[in-house]
Amino acid sequence: MANELITIIVPVYNVEKYLLRCLDSLINQSYTDLEIIVVNDGAKDRSPQICDEYALKDKRVHVYHKPNSGLSDARNYGIQYATGEYIAFIDSDDYVHLDYVQTLYSNAINYSADISICNFEKVIEGHEPVSDSEGQVQIFNQEECVRQALGGELGLQFTSAWGKLFKQEIFAILRFPKGKVHEDIFIAHLWFEKASKAVYTNARLYYYMFREDSITSKERANTFTNCDILDASKERLNFFKTWNSGKYKNEGYEEHITMNLGVYPRLADNLSDKKKEILEEMRSIYSMADQGEIQLDYKLETRLHFFIKFPRLYSRMLKLVRNFYLRTE
Repeated sequence: MANELITIIVPVYNVEKYLLRCLDSLINQSYTDLEIIVVNDGAKDRSPQICDEYALKDKRVHVYHKPNSGLSDARNYGIQYATGEYIAFIDSDDYVHLDYVQTLYSNAINYSADISICNFEKVIEGHEPVSDSEGQVQIFNQEECVRQALGGELGLQFTSAWGKLFKQEIFAILRFPKGKVHEDIFIAHLWFEKASKAVYTNARLYYYMFREDSITSKERANTFTNCDILDASKERLNFFKTWNSGKYKNEGYEEHITMNLGVYPRLADNLSDKKKEILEEMRSIYSMADQGEIQLDYKLETRLHFFIKFPRLYSRMLKLVRNFYLRTE
């Protein structure tokens, strides 16, 4: 069977320091039938010139320049030009093992999977990854995939857009929500809804760069003034309340509660209306549990009850616990 064309979409914004390594890891893949779509999302550094240089160097690289509109829209922009049978997303400050595509593709073909997933390695700036391409393989049916996306032990591997190879049909209609951070969380459950099977290898083939000026780091340092993650949690809850006849409704509520209780103490002071909204919603959910409409884990229900009674004290205690663990790491 001849190799199929695979599209790799790379959104780019102000990453000149990392872009060479990312693109080198792609053009040097052992799997060569690639279409590398690089979307310059209005970068203000040398990233646009670097992109154009790689397009001249390798005919598989196709560069599109557009005004800045965020990571989600840049990915969507690339999807519309994708012609491959499979699609992969790589963040431009990350990079991948040279057998990344070959391994994911081989697994997808060998196990007739709609989504092929690999493990990742978190790489601290200035250090090199230590992983290789060897790993064990697991097969997941649709329901098992959704369970992983709902807080399973492989939750991050299953809910991030990177580290995967998707059949192009999955993104025939599906798109990332424009203007949102945590955009993966908004739709991860939806791409598994469209897949009948996924294959996962624990080989760490995707190198996730941790840097202080990344989008993720900035969001964490922003005391959660952006509440997109809560909106994503609400959309996921609405999905799980009805999917498969509501089989995972309780788990959906538990995930939503955990997310809100984790975010509430970290919201900025100017988001008092959002805090009030969260408190009212948690009271409503607790009432549902108290009346037997949903079943919650006992420890989580106790935590929820304490939060409802003493939200300020709960917030102070959680901050103390977090600060303790930060000091001991």
